[in-house]
Amino acid sequence: MIYVTECESLGKGKLRIRFDNGVELSLYRSEARQFKLSEDAAIEEEDYRKLLDEVVAKRATKRAMHLLERMDRTEHQLREKLRTGGYPEECIDAAVEYVKRYHYIDDLRYACTFVRLSQERLSRLQIKMKLSQKGINKELIEQALEEEYEAQELEQIYRLLEKRGYVAENADEKEFRRTYQFLMRAHSKIFQPRSPLEDSAYSTSHAFIHHRAKHDFKKIERCQHGPIPGQNERFNGAGKQTLRRNIYPPLLHQYHC
Repeated sequence: MIYVTECESLGKGKLRIRFDNGVELSLYRSEARQFKLSEDAAIEEEDYRKLLDEVVAKRATKRAMHLLERMDRTEHQLREKLRTGGYPEECIDAAVEYVKRYHYIDDLRYACTFVRLSQERLSRLQIKMKLSQKGINKELIEQALEEEYEAQELEQIYRLLEKRGYVAENADEKEFRRTYQFLMRAHSKIFQPRSPLEDSAYSTSHAFIHHRAKHDFKKIERCQHGPIPGQNERFNGAGKQTLRRNIYPPLLHQYHC
């Protein structure tokens, strides 16, 4: 036997029923009367299973279908919406299993569509973060990116710099650092350092690189044999000649700064 521990009115002809097994259901008054549920009442295990399977789980499935009519959702998003509707996990599982069986939800399809529609305005990293927030696992995200992502991130960086109004010739050190950090957050893959002595800005736009080269070289010129302040602290301990050889010539060679 399973006992009702609490019966609470929700208005609009609905009740919240709590059982001693920890399950909580939202039922219409007519359903509660049908199963003779009231505070301190008992229900047979067979009738309890019938209530869950034939009443609540079916309603959860219909609710899931209705939610998916309005917009495509991930499995995680659908589960969250059903939870906020007061459905127990067992009924949510049944509803999700039903809509997955008929491909009403498909996280890979959702991820592929999102990548295809977002790649011109979002970087690869931003797409990963947004899909992860929607509850899609990493393997599906990587598969969707492999199948659908075609954007050229270097072109995106050009557009971002243009949108921000960044002009290398007019940018001071503060503006340079602010822009650099912004691009690091949006395009960390492009800005991944190749080695401790290789500058992570090599792969960005020529204008931005040109400013970075001049900025670093001026700091090197001011440095004798002590540590370099600020951003270049990772080169502490190296002498002036070593720094000039490892930083400036690659930039000169690659971008003709």
